[in-house]
Amino acid sequence: MMNQQILLARRPQGAPVAEDFRLVETPIPDPGPGDVLVQHRFISLDPYQRGRMDDVKSYSAPVAIGGVMECQAVGQVAGSSDARFREGDWVLGGFGWQGYSVRPAKSLIPIDPKEAPPSTALGVLGMPGLTAWVGLEDIGQPKAGEMLVVSAASGAVGQVVGQLGRIRGAKVVGIAGGAEKCAFVKDTLHFDAAIDHRGNLDAQLDAACPDGVDVYWENVGGAVQAAVFPRFRDFGRMVMCGMIGPGRRRAPISGRWCASGCGSRASSSPTPAGRATRSSARKCWATSRPGACSTGRTWHTAWQMRRRPSWACWRGAISASRLSHSTDMEDAALASHLAGTRVLLCYGLLGEVMAGLAPIGMDYMGEQLAWLTGLGIAVQVVKLPTAAPVAINAGRIAEAILADPLPAILVGHSKGGLEALAALMRPGMAERCRGFIALQSPFFGSPIADLILARRPVLMAVNHVARLSRLGTGRGLLDLTTQVRQDWMRGHAARVTALTARLPVVTLATDLGAEGGDWRDGIYRPLARWMLAQGAGPNDGLVPVASALLPGARQAVLPGCHRALVARGAGRDPVGVLRMALKRMLAAA
Repeated sequence: MMNQQILLARRPQGAPVAEDFRLVETPIPDPGPGDVLVQHRFISLDPYQRGRMDDVKSYSAPVAIGGVMECQAVGQVAGSSDARFREGDWVLGGFGWQGYSVRPAKSLIPIDPKEAPPSTALGVLGMPGLTAWVGLEDIGQPKAGEMLVVSAASGAVGQVVGQLGRIRGAKVVGIAGGAEKCAFVKDTLHFDAAIDHRGNLDAQLDAACPDGVDVYWENVGGAVQAAVFPRFRDFGRMVMCGMIGPGRRRAPISGRWCASGCGSRASSSPTPAGRATRSSARKCWATSRPGACSTGRTWHTAWQMRRRPSWACWRGAISASRLSHSTDMEDAALASHLAGTRVLLCYGLLGEVMAGLAPIGMDYMGEQLAWLTGLGIAVQVVKLPTAAPVAINAGRIAEAILADPLPAILVGHSKGGLEALAALMRPGMAERCRGFIALQSPFFGSPIADLILARRPVLMAVNHVARLSRLGTGRGLLDLTTQVRQDWMRGHAARVTALTARLPVVTLATDLGAEGGDWRDGIYRPLARWMLAQGAGPNDGLVPVASALLPGARQAVLPGCHRALVARGAGRDPVGVLRMALKRMLAAA
């Protein structure tokens, strides 16, 4: 008896054809010490195998020319030199397209045929089922009543995704190719609707998803993705499982997406000019034309976008297909949600000084400013003199709010955060804003300000330096003391409570801790130890954690010194901090 094997004869160009493979017969191998001979009963044919045929860098090495095509398989033990396996046992492993294989016993997964048919280990109880479970439960998270659209719905992963979605109470629409597959999706799998991607995708999606899409399971990419993408509702989720559609092509696909983040798409086929927006996510269509969109940015083909590493990344073992949201997708969603909104960056303690030192390598909210600008979000810096009274700087922020009819989001750091809060207390200001984010802001005072004011020579020197530097007067430092701040908060307690009830507010504090960090953290560490000794509790070297967390707001405590959330450096991510805060603010809206 011989072992039949299917080898890869050449690299396919587009869809594989019979000439890309070669059938050979070889002697059945004998198991060595610790090995098991497996006779294959079921083998898998999965989309990922198409990628293994290409000689490109990926999460796994490609199949070599002349090598046995890889796959998972279920088989029975035909011979064993390991006591854990006996002849006739069912096992799962990566055996390849062949009749027999020898594998180390430690690489085999035993299968109990009494629990379920052995073939299910390649389907619903195997990698496809695990992929569907992890992707939908961890990323997609469909809720009852939401719209879930599944591409390649008749496939091994897609059909499980649809069943899990129905269990969660979602309305499930499957996309497949051809009448036979669509009938299987609708009649056998009992999806709520089935769409044939070979027909008019737009018309079918309009009929099946009139209110847009909440969750999209991406298996194919290409024209299907281009049709679904503009229909996303606010806070929609895309699970990037596969892109097999464009993966079979060698030329760019026709659809083009605008890289500016405006969400427009140019098409090689005629598209009605001025087509209405598909969802409140402000996704719009553009007429077919080359060049640039209305923002002046260049178009990128969907093929080019697909090849960008940041579109999606692997998280955890590939066998679980645990996909994370790409940062680009998060940023595009944020840009969409923040369209028509201004972000006001309110400088805090010595912010105007630190920002002015950017040419020599210092940084203060610079990366956050550049990130927001790059997303096409209207952003303005409100420079607030450090030593100026809180009321004066609150007036400056109020002027910035009133200077433009667009609603504002206030992002204040340190003293700028409590000054932004004071501005929001003024009549009509909160109604002009969409949210408020405070980073390391001493709402209830700072022991460091108490220390300075307790020593008159130090206070006089600070006042003198402040005036010479045009940073304001000593009154601004008095406004930071614990007594003054607590009195102010008590006097405005009811209004602050009302504000956090109707306006999304996020407050972030930092705890320097006893160890770690770089030299920048070391500068603040003696102050942090002194504050701990004074009973101020965990702090960032200037502001106690308890002072920076506003009651009624969404709160988080992160590691680092007083500038850790707004300045670049080792272990710091000011853009990531602001991205997270904006997402929390939008989720609270």
